[in-house]
Amino acid sequence: SRELLQSARARCESSGAGAEETSQEAFALQALSWRLVRLRGETLEMHSALEAGRAVFARFLATWLDTPLLSGGVGFLQSAWRNQLLGEWLQLQLGVLGPEAGARAVAENLLRVQACGTLTRALRAPSVGLEEVQAELLAGGRGALLWVPGRESSLVIAVGEREVSSFVLAPFHEQQRARQAFEEAALRALTGEAEHALAAAVERATQVFLPAPLWLEIASWSEIVVVGAEGAGLFGFEALEPEPGHPLGNIRAVSHLPSLPAGVALARAAAAEPKVRAGIVLVAPAGAGSSPSHGTLPSLPFDREHAERLGALYGTSSVLEGPAATRRALRSPSFAGARAVCFVAHGLFDPARERPAGLMLAGGEELWSEGVEELSVPPLVSLLACGAGRGPLRRGDDGRAHLGAAFLRAGARTVVLPQADLDFRLG
Repeated sequence: SRELLQSARARCESSGAGAEETSQEAFALQALSWRLVRLRGETLEMHSALEAGRAVFARFLATWLDTPLLSGGVGFLQSAWRNQLLGEWLQLQLGVLGPEAGARAVAENLLRVQACGTLTRALRAPSVGLEEVQAELLAGGRGALLWVPGRESSLVIAVGEREVSSFVLAPFHEQQRARQAFEEAALRALTGEAEHALAAAVERATQVFLPAPLWLEIASWSEIVVVGAEGAGLFGFEALEPEPGHPLGNIRAVSHLPSLPAGVALARAAAAEPKVRAGIVLVAPAGAGSSPSHGTLPSLPFDREHAERLGALYGTSSVLEGPAATRRALRSPSFAGARAVCFVAHGLFDPARERPAGLMLAGGEELWSEGVEELSVPPLVSLLACGAGRGPLRRGDDGRAHLGAAFLRAGARTVVLPQADLDFRLG
């Protein structure tokens, strides 16, 4: 192993990457070094590597923070390279500090990493420590799962209201296989084919993403907050079945955050808001329209009875239906002053755009992420639009390019949106 490391170092230095470099090769070499130290398991060497590694980790974060803030987000390095360095550093900490102290140290380091994400920085999220997160986000029995995918193994950190623990999961490529099998089986099941295959795929995905020891640790949580799903490539976490026959989303509240610092920022903003908002706005450009990027799209059904029930929940309701559902109407004070807004519209997706998801309004008018961020929106946004949660294929930068991120930037505190297509039916 020493010969392998020396060979890798010589190759790296020959490419011009020295010990203080911040190149992809230099960070990859450091990750390899930490891995070999862990595998040898010599206590003094591991402690020495941990002490020396703190400066490397600080340089890693500083380089990331120097990355320009682009509107569509940009990951520092490729996500696989970044996760390789991060995973080896965190596992070295666990090996030296032990399961309890190591898990807390890893959680603190992940908070520093998450603070570098483009969306988190765009939301001006504060630097927060573990105790602040537990007090402000996880009170009342909630817990958060922080994902760190890796080439040889992956980590998940379970942060409860008081406790912190770590679990080693399957490597990223196995997780991706389980995800792909689940998605393919789900598509076949929608057509009535091979429902048994879906059950088998759900069982396998549960073993990979939510194995029994992890579920035993978090089963008492009242709500599970999934953090970093974008970077980990996670799919519908709510569909997993830790209790056979009972999807997780049916037995626990499940929410998602781009990062814990962003969650703290959103929670603080919500607490500071005046409590005078009332009512819900329904935006339903129900008629057929012709979008410049997608051509003619069919009309969507609009359920007035359902709209009335929603209005009863929120005290009052107003409806922007058909030709009234325009971008100009979304700029009105009554729209901004509502408690919630629900869009029932066609979702748009243009992979040529840096931020590819959008909505079609009345008359084929298109509302893309850039336009959303020019609005002032209610604190709760629900997007009943096909693929509203889709983003670009690249991973690893906390969902900045997603439509949900645009609504958060426009003032929303919570956004509900689907990644897949929806089946619109009356009733």
